[in-house]
Amino acid sequence: FSLWDDLSIGENLDFVARMFGMRERQKAVDRSLDELGLSGRRQQLAGTLSGGWKQRLALAACLLHQPRLLLLDEPTAGVDPKARRDFWEEIHRLSTAGITILVSTHYMDEAERCHRLAYIAYGSL
Repeated sequence: FSLWDDLSIGENLDFVARMFGMRERQKAVDRSLDELGLSGRRQQLAGTLSGGWKQRLALAACLLHQPRLLLLDEPTAGVDPKARRDFWEEIHRLSTAGITILVSTHYMDEAERCHRLAYIAYGSL
């Protein structure tokens, strides 16, 4: 997922909501900001965010249209340990809320947190 560094957090989410063609996009943006703890940073430029906050913003954008399935490819790569832990707490919260989440990761400690695992080695499952 790409963010627009020269847009604020709120502007990024509004832009994505427009791309989804959402009718009540302001309501969806506000909900997503609140759920991911981004409300206090709404006006902050995305380009000034740390890796962990950028991942949180990307997740907020993915949740705007309330999907039933999320596909996350290495969502915590290059993120500090606290941000990784916080991100996984959010993933578990979403899972508890009924969202199916498929995650690829090379971090075994993250894989162990999943409810089901599939291991791919040398092209074989």
